[in-house]
Amino acid sequence: MERRINHRQSVRRPGRISLGGNDSVPCSICDLSHTGAKLEIPSARSVGNSFELRDVMTGAARKCTVAWRDHLTIGVRFTDRGTWPSAQDIRQSGTFGRRQTSRA
Repeated sequence: MERRINHRQSVRRPGRISLGGNDSVPCSICDLSHTGAKLEIPSARSVGNSFELRDVMTGAARKCTVAWRDHLTIGVRFTDRGTWPSAQDIRQSGTFGRRQTSRA
């Protein structure tokens, strides 16, 4: 039975969890909603209860707290008022999966 208040969109994006300073841990952003996300990481025990999550593809970042965790997965709630670009917005921009280059 589904208990989520907000619909989660299934995505597969590379992310980085900031541990403070220059330290970070790679992750995969698996599910995404307006209020939170599900992340897959090498070890869920290696991160604290709050951190900044960055979407590597878009550069968007959100502050998070851990709602639940198991061995390789973390559920997070966003604690700031930011937004993520939707997968549809990224595809329409034509930059999804492409490296940005500047033209002189």
